[in-house]
Amino acid sequence: MIALLEFIPTNWFTDLLSKWFGIEIGSKENIVENMGMMLLIGCTIAVVVVVAALSSLAAMKSYKIYKILR
Repeated sequence: MIALLEFIPTNWFTDLLSKWFGIEIGSKENIVENMGMMLLIGCTIAVVVVVAALSSLAAMKSYKIYKILR
């Protein structure tokens, strides 16, 4: 439970995604609710990777941005 961070409530995130994908909240087939914290961690990692890639591209285009990031 501690290793998977299951003590942190993720209902706000899983309910939001379930509504966005049109999946019924509270059903046994709702894979979004079953993923819980691992889904939140995966989305966070994806956002960090995208931000790092965009900042790297911006640094390649402009020396000023490179100096700021450096």
